[in-house]
Amino acid sequence: ASHFTLAPTGGDESVTVAICSHTGGPHMTAYLDGLAATHAVGRVLLVDPDGAWVDEATARLSSKLAGVYTDVGEMLAAETPVMALVAYEAALAPPIVAALLRGGCHVMAEKPSAVSSADIHELAAIADAENKLLMLALANRLLPEVLEAKRLIETGAIGKIFGVEAHMVADQTRLTRAGYGER
Repeated sequence: ASHFTLAPTGGDESVTVAICSHTGGPHMTAYLDGLAATHAVGRVLLVDPDGAWVDEATARLSSKLAGVYTDVGEMLAAETPVMALVAYEAALAPPIVAALLRGGCHVMAEKPSAVSSADIHELAAIADAENKLLMLALANRLLPEVLEAKRLIETGAIGKIFGVEAHMVADQTRLTRAGYGER
């Protein structure tokens, strides 16, 4: 697959999107807010095996939250969303992504979406075989400060660039939680 538009087709007014995560899943509030604000998304299905995001999804999505499941297979047996967002830790994501691709969904997975290049190659092969898109979330490209830096470079406002070094300070407190390394 080489093209995908999150837009209604066949007379539908909106599409159904799944969001799959668990306790510790990254960027969930941003994804939920984005789904809530996107007019092309009419229904959102939450797959949340430990129930960590049910209250937050209910509050942020309101009537768009059309179903809550504890398992991807259970959700796919009931519905086939156009697309799924996968916000799992890299070690846990590959089987979730594979099931969604095989179940008929385009997938945008949080990066990294695997812990080995072999896993990524396998997921890409599944996406190709199913004619589905497998996308990685690279949200930093759209940060205002990154867009401004791009503009400054493109317009030549800061001269000829010979090299760039960037540092980002991010909250990684989940890495210090007891039991994180055991997952």
